[in-house]
Amino acid sequence: MSYRLVSLVALLTLGMASLGLAQNHPAKLQLAQVAVTPPSNGREPVPVRAGLYVEEISGIDEGTNRFTLHGALDLEWRDPRLAFDTAKVGAKVKVYLEEDANEMLEKIWWPTVQFVNQIGKPTIENEELMISSDGSVLFREKISVALDSVFEMSKFPFDSQRLRVHLASFAYGSDELVFSVDKTIVGLSPTFRMSGWSMLGVDEKVHERKGIRDRTSFSEIEADVSIQRVPGFFVSKFFVPLAVVMLLLCGVLWVPPHDVKDRISATLTGMLTAAAYGFTITTYLPAHVYDTFLDSIVILSLVYSSLLMIENVVSYHYHSSERTAKALRLDRICRFAFPLVFLLSMLCLAKAYGVL
Repeated sequence: MSYRLVSLVALLTLGMASLGLAQNHPAKLQLAQVAVTPPSNGREPVPVRAGLYVEEISGIDEGTNRFTLHGALDLEWRDPRLAFDTAKVGAKVKVYLEEDANEMLEKIWWPTVQFVNQIGKPTIENEELMISSDGSVLFREKISVALDSVFEMSKFPFDSQRLRVHLASFAYGSDELVFSVDKTIVGLSPTFRMSGWSMLGVDEKVHERKGIRDRTSFSEIEADVSIQRVPGFFVSKFFVPLAVVMLLLCGVLWVPPHDVKDRISATLTGMLTAAAYGFTITTYLPAHVYDTFLDSIVILSLVYSSLLMIENVVSYHYHSSERTAKALRLDRICRFAFPLVFLLSMLCLAKAYGVL
């Protein structure tokens, strides 16, 4: 009998304690319930407006296919459960900053967005959460994150790149959450500068994404940051000097056929120059990047100087076999044919690689 009485008293005590917690902390219990489900309770997807504002891009590495994005991310949605009476609160908007914003996000529902192609953990700062009286929520943060992207290097150094920035919320499928792009906050900082590159623009669009192992599709924002390499350095330090050297090599065709040693010596100098430029390329490109427009120009220069070497040998052969007139006629034809063919070949390569 005493055992049953003690058990009954213990149960009544626990019940009263639980009731006291519910009365003393109704807001916390309500916020915990809010965080369980999206505002629509699964009836329809929650529309979330998003925008990415690019402030800076650094650490572009074609070798590892990565870059670092510095910018601001804005997310906006509406949760009627967070609406409040402005007369009681004394403000139309509740503002939470930094740690307070993080603490509040743990209590309410939010999209939990992450970068799909991120490398490592992003650095986040200047977080701001604003909740309006009608339940509208605006979340802002400054972020620095390393991302992977695919670099197309065939046109190097006249290439342009589309840096991929993919955002998604894998916690909620497309039947629970759908993104839309807020064009008013998409763009570039007016102070944006990037050494060696020029910015073309930012394009953001929304589509559904479903991986092989995913049970459902996810709404995803795909932002492409378009940049173009500034080729001035490579034009002035590579293309122009190499083209001048190759064209000057034609000067050996004005040397008499019997001075074959001088002609071959000058031609070998041109071949070594082209080879040296080829080795120089390796300091600007990773080992797995090859078959670029720059590589093709080096190969063209080597072929050009090799053909010139063959012409020197043939011309001397005609001269040594007492057919000097034929040797001179061959030299006269090649004086104009070689530089013309070299320039036309450069134009054809530029066309083939899409540079022109």
